[in-house]
Amino acid sequence: MKTKRVSLICLLLVLMLPCCKEKETRKQIINYFNNDILRISELEQVALKDYGAVTGENYTSDETLHKALTSKVIPTYSRFVTLLEEIHPPNEELRQLHYLYIQSARAYQTGFALLLSALEKRDPALTQAANRYLAEGRKKGKEWRKGFLALCKKHGVKLIFKK
Repeated sequence: MKTKRVSLICLLLVLMLPCCKEKETRKQIINYFNNDILRISELEQVALKDYGAVTGENYTSDETLHKALTSKVIPTYSRFVTLLEEIHPPNEELRQLHYLYIQSARAYQTGFALLLSALEKRDPALTQAANRYLAEGRKKGKEWRKGFLALCKKHGVKLIFKK
């Protein structure tokens, strides 16, 4: 009788483990997004907004772009990359996804640095290389967002965006 009771308790514990593990994974995803990513995301948003303010339709001169890169974009984005690299997600799924975000950020960072060098050297080939890195950063960033949303869906995490 005692053996059956112990077996039943062990069976219940084994059946509860996946539930507990799933709950822990959900907590890790929520913590990663709310406490890690949202904590530093404003730096990335500011840097990209400052970059957008002097490129594309907003481009006025190489001098203005150079000034924005040296005084705003590169320092802000570099701080973002440093903080992003300090994040160490607790499970393998999040670590793989996070590495994709780091790749995105490093590509942007390299693109900004190459663009600055292209402006200083007046080298169109460097400008093309910078644009390739910036495009790669955008691509990896989209992959991270898509992967993160899929991970949330897989583990039943609902994202609520507040304005």
